[in-house]
Parts: sequence; C-alpha cells; structure tokens
Amino acid sequence: MFVLQVSQMLPENFSEKCIRVYCKRADAQSVAVAMECFREACEVHDLIPPKVNQVSLCVSYSNS
Repeated sequence: MFVLQVSQMLPENFSEKCIRVYCKRADAQSVAVAMECFREACEVHDLIPPKVNQVSLCVSYSNS
C-alpha cells in the first residue's frame, strides 16, 4: 500500500503502552484504593488514566 492510500486521519507514528497494576488483596475496598492510587500516579506522570470501561479486573489466587 502506498503512503498516499493511507487515510489522512492516521498518525505517522503510533505507540501504545500497557501498564499492569497488581494488588495482593482482592476485596472491593483494596481494589478501589489501588485504582485511585493508579489514577493519581497517572496524573503525576502526565499519563491519560484509563476510562472505567477500559479497566479489566482479573483476580487470581496463589497458595504461596
């Protein structure tokens, strides 16, 4: 595909980052505190915090 065929709306350079946040406790209050801390860290580092529907919660348990 030639450069002229690509939509003018697309950026020439694109990058995406995925940040994982781990929490030892899985109760609702601990997860809410972790999410709030993550949002605050995003503000400090000039990152766009995820929208509510973009956050996925995966809970796994370990015996260790």
